Amino acid sequence: MATSPRGSHVQGLAPLDGRPVALIVGGETTGVSEEVMEAADLLVAIPMAGQVESLNVGVAAGISMYELRTRMVLAMLTERIRGSLGRDISLTGRLIRDAFDHAMREAAGLSSAQLIAMMVIAAEKRTPATELRLDLGVGSGELDALIAPLTERGWLTQDGDGYIPTPAGEQALAALWPIHQQIEQSLLADLSVDERTMLRQLLGRVQHNATALLRQR
Repeated sequence: MATSPRGSHVQGLAPLDGRPVALIVGGETTGVSEEVMEAADLLVAIPMAGQVESLNVGVAAGISMYELRTRMVLAMLTERIRGSLGRDISLTGRLIRDAFDHAMREAAGLSSAQLIAMMVIAAEKRTPATELRLDLGVGSGELDALIAPLTERGWLTQDGDGYIPTPAGEQALAALWPIHQQIEQSLLADLSVDERTMLRQLLGRVQHNATALLRQR
């Protein structure tokens, strides 16, 4: 990359691709040679104000390096963000939830969160609301909205500060369970038995580390 008044880009908008950048600047009088400009991948210009036509080479180099470095950091951040753990997990979680939501709504008019609530309560026989909120990752108002359709159908009853499944709820869960298994098998179709085991172990470790991090706050 070379500096030139004929540059097609300013440094802060230069289209970088992540590769290392070699910057060539010329003297105030003659500038960069024609040979260098022809060989350069990109010519960049420093915006000038008023009647100013050139800058001292040291000043020009400082401005260019600062702008290009900032541009390189932003390009690097873009790639890191796209490949960040948080984004990958968030995207994966949303896609899995959408797949389960679609299947559950078609089968029973429920969301995947409502099915998970039924599964947790049925497994524990009685689940406190605080524990259920933790398992579902929702607040009090959100939990009430999730549970209300289940109690209206007679699948759950409230017991003090917790919930217990009714016989009708257990029967409904038994009927919906094969759909849940089918979706889960489809999501894991390309993974071997060992890979599925490893995935669960890795997710468990990440959850453990996240919980430990939150406890430090």
